Amino acid sequence: MDYKRSDPTPKYPGAGKQILGNESGSKFRDETGSGPFKEMPHNNFSVYTTQLNAYGHIAATQYGVDFRDRMCLLQVHPFLETPHLVRCERLDDAMEELFALEAAALPKPGSAAELF
Repeated sequence: MDYKRSDPTPKYPGAGKQILGNESGSKFRDETGSGPFKEMPHNNFSVYTTQLNAYGHIAATQYGVDFRDRMCLLQVHPFLETPHLVRCERLDDAMEELFALEAAALPKPGSAAELF
């Protein structure tokens, strides 16, 4: 579970509350992510879901701890009457692609770039 203290206050007059998983009126409007996340809307929920999936991928592949089927975000804020809990979907394919891209971008052992 990842705790987020996201302010639910509407971002502009007439917009709905900014509740994770139900955002409306994002400043990014209709924009999507890039690379492995090109199908995801660019909003706080997607960003936080991606972040939690990265943690899950690292925990599972590096430490043998797999919590990816039980990932949740908990939104808490003084302006919320009650906490808001929402489950996060697994993004296994996107995480594999992301980590492969990052691994490919690392300097090769013994290269001059590794020295700096």
